[in-house]
Amino acid sequence: MNAMSEVGSGWEELHAFHRICIRHLASNVNTRYRNVKVKNMFGSTAMQFQEKKFDIGFARLGEMDRDAQHYVADVGIEKWSICNDGQHYRYGILTTNLAEAFNNVLKGARFLPITALVQCIFFRVNAYFVERREEARKRLLQGQHYSSKITHLLEENCKKGAYHKVVSFDHVGGLYQVTTRRGSRNVSRGSHLHTVDLSKRTCTCNKFQTYKYPCSHVYAVCKKMKLNASQFVEISYTTGEHLASYASKFHPLKDEAYWGHYNGPRIVCDEGKRRGKGSMEYRLQPGPINPEVLTQQETHRSKAIWDGDDKGSLRWASLRIGWLTENFSGLPEQANEQVLHQYVRAYLLILMATVMFPDKSGNDIQVVYLPLLRDLDAIDDFSWGSAVLATLYRNLCRSSNMKARDIGGPLILLQLWAWERITIARPIVTGPENPPLIQGPYPLGSQHQLRVDSLGRRWLSVHRRRPQGTTITTLLGYRDALDNMRPDQFVWQPYPQAIFSFLPEACYNDSGEWSVVSPMICFDIVEWHLPNRVGRQFGWKQNIPEPADTEPKLHKMDKRGAHSRNWADYHSTYLAMWFRRYQFRFLGVEDNSDMGYNDPYMVWYRDRTRRFISPTFQQAYQAPLGATAYLAHGFAEVHRTCNAEIQAMPQEVPPHSRNIMSNIRDNTSQSLEHVGYSHLLQQFHQPTQETQVEEQHQEGEMVRQCKSQRRKTMRPCKCSGDGQGAPILQCRQSMNKEPRSLQRQKRFGLVFVGKRRHEAVLIFFRTCNRYFSN
Repeated sequence: MNAMSEVGSGWEELHAFHRICIRHLASNVNTRYRNVKVKNMFGSTAMQFQEKKFDIGFARLGEMDRDAQHYVADVGIEKWSICNDGQHYRYGILTTNLAEAFNNVLKGARFLPITALVQCIFFRVNAYFVERREEARKRLLQGQHYSSKITHLLEENCKKGAYHKVVSFDHVGGLYQVTTRRGSRNVSRGSHLHTVDLSKRTCTCNKFQTYKYPCSHVYAVCKKMKLNASQFVEISYTTGEHLASYASKFHPLKDEAYWGHYNGPRIVCDEGKRRGKGSMEYRLQPGPINPEVLTQQETHRSKAIWDGDDKGSLRWASLRIGWLTENFSGLPEQANEQVLHQYVRAYLLILMATVMFPDKSGNDIQVVYLPLLRDLDAIDDFSWGSAVLATLYRNLCRSSNMKARDIGGPLILLQLWAWERITIARPIVTGPENPPLIQGPYPLGSQHQLRVDSLGRRWLSVHRRRPQGTTITTLLGYRDALDNMRPDQFVWQPYPQAIFSFLPEACYNDSGEWSVVSPMICFDIVEWHLPNRVGRQFGWKQNIPEPADTEPKLHKMDKRGAHSRNWADYHSTYLAMWFRRYQFRFLGVEDNSDMGYNDPYMVWYRDRTRRFISPTFQQAYQAPLGATAYLAHGFAEVHRTCNAEIQAMPQEVPPHSRNIMSNIRDNTSQSLEHVGYSHLLQQFHQPTQETQVEEQHQEGEMVRQCKSQRRKTMRPCKCSGDGQGAPILQCRQSMNKEPRSLQRQKRFGLVFVGKRRHEAVLIFFRTCNRYFSN
């Protein structure tokens, strides 16, 4: 700033222009006025391209905090507002990320000796220039007039402009009116009117003047008028200008033997800061030699840290929870305000480590959260809810990997989500003996404090009891129950408006953010909040959603090896979306009716998801459990019965009946092989010659018993009584006094247990239907 204000420095205006980083100014606003909503409103206002939208945002900023409005106005609106940039000298650059990106050139040069540091800077800058100079020359030889990024932006504007409508008002003067189409977002209304003046190189969207290359409206005009849009691109975007920026060349250094004699001052390094051999860290003095101020140095914790004997506090970038609980378990008597704040910070760290941001170990908390607790009055300025939800999303994503064995994150939030929405085997909340008279069941627990406790506290052990008749106790049981879940076993709207009257205001004050489409950020984690994909939980009709940003590189990112990284700068693009999240609020059409099977969304959904947790076919053998196991055992019983009846059929039985029974047996065998239960057939061995002789002897004995029974009861029997292989089952039916149809229903009964409609079931029932019809 002093250089720019100095006369004759070459940095005064017309040679250089002073503009302010919007992110840093927004941070100053938040520091002064302690209101994150005011900060977000300022960021959203500063990024507006059109004056009308800027005026609306600036007025809302004044309504929220008049002092904050005066503060940013006194700084100079033209220095931070995009649409008030005058001649648009900042080319749409919002932050100092572009300038700070050059720091990457010097990455790794820290802690080097002064000579090595100068050499590192010299050779890295030279390599930086050579690399980009050659890259620009190569693009120029290939006939590429612009950089890859500008080329991509121009192509996107060209595609978007192809759908605009253009009306000519002055072809000679270059005056046109452009009507936009409806955008891809649901909040976009379309049909906006913009005026393009090619002679003045202006468009009312203000992007043409800001970025100094054609917007989509200019491309629409050029397409209609058959003009070359490249003539409206600023020359600074061309490859030739890019090459000229790196045209300066560095010259090699002379050998040290040819250097001239140096008569200037000599710089001597501090021996206490000399780096040890093979180490990138300074060998600093461990502390004061004079013990007048810091007494008892031999027993001080700082000495244990220096000597590496501190086992209970910091471990790399984490802080042990055990050390926190041991040293901050109880507030000492007559504690002053400073000590009280220390215990509050320790409690908040324990809360973060165990509830909000727990890792898979459950023993540590990363110290990256500690600076956020420096000012206890500013804690509520952070969006803790979105950070917790982003952490849960990322941990669920990582745990879905087949190689994952553990899961971290706020799993209590996942447990509450499941109990609120899925009614399968969930506990029952016991209400008070005399609940208030309201429409519908009383939503809170027996010991709930109205307008004090949150809704999640109703699931505490003192409020809930295990439902009677619950038999699901294993993982396979829950999988089978979820696969057979009915629509009425999922609650889409567990938080009706009537519940809010029982809860504290903090639970629903920010309900306006529930429907915004925005990235959620927690240091290295960036996850999207997409209410448009779950519109039914808001009582809206679910439409086919837009594709989500699932960039693999973003999901693989973590804090390992990046402890010094500035995540605010690294995720500046997503941070800007967060500041403008209220502009992307999803508003659906109210519709609480059930979705049909052929609803467009259901058709789209079935084609893109796994509808069953357990595989329907080719599943590995598992212990019998649930509907699938019942079906499998029923099929095995049918297979055994059909096989026995086929062997017992006399020769005079028509071949048609024998073939039908064979088809039923073969279909059940194929179905069991498809679902992975073919092992049940192995216990039914094929009869050998010895077993056939034994079975014939048993059949003869059964016929004789049947004759004796018939003489006693005088009931007719269907068996021939000649001892020549009469059907055993007919004799048993006569003895048990049960009709054959009832006996067949008993044998087939297990097949009808369960509700999953596998393909194997359909094949089997079609064959059975044909058999019984005949």
